[in-house]
Amino acid sequence: MRQIPSSEFTFITICLKVFKNKTDYLLLHSLLKKSDENELINTALKHGVLPLVYKTLKEKSLITSNINNSLLLRLKKHYHSIAKQNISMSAELIQINSLLTKHQIRIIAFKGPALAQLAYGDITLRQFSDIDLLISQKDVISTYKLLEKTYKTTLPLKSLQYGICLNVNNDIAFRDAKKNIWIELHWKLFREKITQNIEFEYIIQNTQTIKINNRSILTFSNELYIVYLCLHGSKHAWERLEWICDIDRLIHASNTTLDWSMIDQLATKLDSKTTLYLGLSLSHLLFDTPLPKHIEKEIANPSVITLTDKTLKLLHHDFFNLKGYARYNLIHQYQRELLETQYAKLKHILHTYFSISRNDCEFLPLPKPLIFLYFVIKPFRVAWKYITSNE
Repeated sequence: MRQIPSSEFTFITICLKVFKNKTDYLLLHSLLKKSDENELINTALKHGVLPLVYKTLKEKSLITSNINNSLLLRLKKHYHSIAKQNISMSAELIQINSLLTKHQIRIIAFKGPALAQLAYGDITLRQFSDIDLLISQKDVISTYKLLEKTYKTTLPLKSLQYGICLNVNNDIAFRDAKKNIWIELHWKLFREKITQNIEFEYIIQNTQTIKINNRSILTFSNELYIVYLCLHGSKHAWERLEWICDIDRLIHASNTTLDWSMIDQLATKLDSKTTLYLGLSLSHLLFDTPLPKHIEKEIANPSVITLTDKTLKLLHHDFFNLKGYARYNLIHQYQRELLETQYAKLKHILHTYFSISRNDCEFLPLPKPLIFLYFVIKPFRVAWKYITSNE
């Protein structure tokens, strides 16, 4: 049975729809009277969709209603703050892109400013907190050395130079504290426990060039983006409405030019048919996303409907209130339910609880001859993390 969402959640969901009918607007008027102002703003922020909520409330049909003026002013303040940060991060992306290109490092920007421009047509309409960049694994060390001149990271270079941590990790976080800008440098899209990774050379063949501030930026093709967004949302148990909205907006922005056979091929290559159909199911259910008939048939499968219902329950109630290892375990249990074979599920368990992780590398960088010590230290490190996270 589907959970009954709050007035604030329902209001925000309707705000995110690309096309709203008369019934939608009548419901928005009704829900606005029932919604708590603070809760509405907080929900929009934590789901990463405040700019779109603000944009909807600015529409004439709603402004002429008895809208709470203080709500609009508060949303406007948040929107301007988000827009300012987005513009700053977009400028930073352009600079980093120029820097790495100058040093013959191929770079693909995804999510962040690139997705905002591609799917929303406006870098200020999508909340994002960092700049995600994908490079080839062979370029990680040289890119690290270029970025560390400006940014700081908790992962020491020697960890990557030892090799094992370069192989088990898929990204590094860099930060410019003065500008409050985070850079996520990826050389794999996902960790092996989530899905099969695809080679950088394959990914770069499935890219396109977009313009941000009249500068050319390489990003994923629309087809690769759809598959990636469904995988990424599932990886995080669809914690944020923003990730579902991204799918809807990208499909609308594609103007019926999506190659669905290519999407199917990519999902098959990544062993991610279940996550693809789940993401499309959520988008279709919440935002009336237009889908081909054969996709509508796939998302009507009882197993997809069951996963959709469970995900909506998490969205409406449980997820944001969980902390520490309760949250950690729920996410990993959810991830396992999406995997398509028993082998994949067993592999996920082994990777989650027993394999060397980024946290191990940050805690204690070790050269290859001492790798065995990670398996000795890990149970104590994990136990300590469990105890401290639940205090």
